[in-house]
Amino acid sequence: LLHRVVNNLLFKNHPYGQQSTLGTVEHLKNPSITAIEEFYAKHYVPQNMAICISGDIDPDKTFEIIEKYFSSWENPTPLREEPKWEEAPLAGREFVQVQYLGEEQVLMAFRTAPRFHQDYPALRLVDMILDNSVAGLINLNLVNQQKVRAAGCFPLNYNDYGAHFLMGSPKDDQTLEDVEKLLLEQIEQVKNGEFEDWILPAVINDFKKRQKEDLESNAKRVELMRDAYLAFVDWDVMNGQIAQLEKVTKEDIVRVANKYYGNDYVVGFRVDEQHDLPSIEKPMIDPLKIDPDKESEFMRSVSEMPFNPFAPKFIKKDEDYQIVQISEGVQLIHAKNPLNDLFTLEVRMEIGNDHQPLLTLIKRLLDRAGAGSLGSEELKIEWYKLATEFGFGIREHFSTFSINGLDENLEKSLNLAQQHLLSPKISEETWNETKGIIFSERDDEQKDPRALSNALAHFHRYGSESRYLKRPSDEDINASSVMSLTQILLDAFEIKRTILYYGPRSADEISATIQSGFLGKKPSEEAPAFLPDRSLAPDANQVFFLQKEMAQAQVRLEFAAGTYDEAKAPLGQLYNEYFGGGMAGLVFQELREARALAYSAWAHFFTPARPQDENILVGAIGCQADKTIEAVHAFIELLDNMPINQTRWDSAHSAILSAYRTNPISSRSIAGFVYDFTALGLNQDPRSNRYKNLQEANIDTLGGFYEKEIKPRSILLSIVGDAEKTHGFSGMKV
Repeated sequence: LLHRVVNNLLFKNHPYGQQSTLGTVEHLKNPSITAIEEFYAKHYVPQNMAICISGDIDPDKTFEIIEKYFSSWENPTPLREEPKWEEAPLAGREFVQVQYLGEEQVLMAFRTAPRFHQDYPALRLVDMILDNSVAGLINLNLVNQQKVRAAGCFPLNYNDYGAHFLMGSPKDDQTLEDVEKLLLEQIEQVKNGEFEDWILPAVINDFKKRQKEDLESNAKRVELMRDAYLAFVDWDVMNGQIAQLEKVTKEDIVRVANKYYGNDYVVGFRVDEQHDLPSIEKPMIDPLKIDPDKESEFMRSVSEMPFNPFAPKFIKKDEDYQIVQISEGVQLIHAKNPLNDLFTLEVRMEIGNDHQPLLTLIKRLLDRAGAGSLGSEELKIEWYKLATEFGFGIREHFSTFSINGLDENLEKSLNLAQQHLLSPKISEETWNETKGIIFSERDDEQKDPRALSNALAHFHRYGSESRYLKRPSDEDINASSVMSLTQILLDAFEIKRTILYYGPRSADEISATIQSGFLGKKPSEEAPAFLPDRSLAPDANQVFFLQKEMAQAQVRLEFAAGTYDEAKAPLGQLYNEYFGGGMAGLVFQELREARALAYSAWAHFFTPARPQDENILVGAIGCQADKTIEAVHAFIELLDNMPINQTRWDSAHSAILSAYRTNPISSRSIAGFVYDFTALGLNQDPRSNRYKNLQEANIDTLGGFYEKEIKPRSILLSIVGDAEKTHGFSGMKV
């Protein structure tokens, strides 16, 4: 909402600000099939099309196929001339305000230059000098020093115009005007050239690293080719952007900053107040009867095309990965990077937030901490100079930290990580400020419908064992100190750990590096016992309802379906494809497409990460409040009496087999995948057996799984909505 109204002021004539992709509610209420057909005929023509391909293909054969099937496609009429929209200059500070319960926010916008304008390289560097997520002026001066709760910036450079957006959220003792002023101060520093000389080469280094990562991926390569086409530039221009960035000087940065970041800009405030809820009519819509057996002539011709299916690729030990015992309690999973000199090293310690809830505070502490003798700002600058990214996270079963960057900086990065993790430098005053921000975030959670929906569903499922109740209380947070949290972190390094490595070094080389450092030290403690949670299982469907005045309702439907069983894993995948599989799934087609009951609807059978954990079936509906009852009953009907159709089965079965054949595990993901399946007690890639079982499956296989695992279960319904509009749950316990 805030971005939309700011964009509307920023571009008063251009569709960038005046025409969203879907249009307005009024557009959606009165669609014109004639206008749609005319638009299609005018724009969906060969002169407006590019075919972008990246993959394991034979270029000559590929061009032959394209020539055969696309060369006859002609457009008898010339393309329209591209329209031009002239925007008048902004008139000083143009202001807009919106109301929405939750975190307050400032969003500022400056008009800049279009993509590939002569000033475009310098503008990209202005953005990164301000915010590169680690060591930009906004990152160091505002976020790291906790002068605001959150802040950042991002550019949008289109073909006709460019824009640069800066955003920030206030702390409890700040006004939105205070945040706006702080953001403007960072811009003034760039305009005055008040940034260190190291920043430009560090930013360039960061761009080079990200380019290497992008070129590892077929999807990203296609995206880059597509962007070149849409920007009307040759591939050499797109591929040569870093060379252009390297030519930019500090003087260029200052000139461009003063040119585009003046007193003419748009600023929007989002204040923490209830917005006017729209009055949405509930029109009478006759349900469509979707016939899964019906197919168009075009679809039939596509399905009858002959093809040679790919053979699926499964990973093998000692060919695609190695497992090395570094020392007792320290294991390495190694996967080779065959493409470039980038590495990723992740360490997983077998203690998570279910064992020690205060671990969740460690990430917040490390975000604000330095390393050894280095202060927090100095540490972030060092990370950025090395082009290394550091991350720390907490999961239910384990804690993890990771570093990734250039192989030449691996040892320096490991040494820096050691100091950061074992000797974090942070004052009690800084930690107390962080506590205040955490409390503010918790206050905002209570106003966020999605957060409330997740919390209600988790409480319904686990009661007092809900992760929201087991996380640190306000009293726990207030009682925490730098010393107590540091000790918890040190204790985590005395627990069994697994090191996941992807990079250019051999298993022997990286093993030697690990053995000589702090990660090779033998842990002194056993991994703590893990007690799996068990879901509530009432005798009948049960509803928990949370009152919140809102136009939409958020609904969760879920139940446990036994504990992990490898034999059920492929059947769960089949069920997901048939029942909840995106736009082709039964849930989406019936609730949204056929009956228009929901904005969003999905379902998924989740298998666990540990053998003793439960399988969980989760369904979700986001719908207009006065359609809640109808949508819920329709969803339950699908769960209780799922229609099993041969044509729909054939489509789902074909799709899941195709996914196995065409989506191999990427080299970068191998080590993590191996960790995941070994944690389930498996000693090889499980997809090989799963694929074989899926090949042999038939419609009765799906029916048997549904009858045994899904149909007999009582459903936990958790609803956040307005009771005045979502009443009447007859036959259910509330």
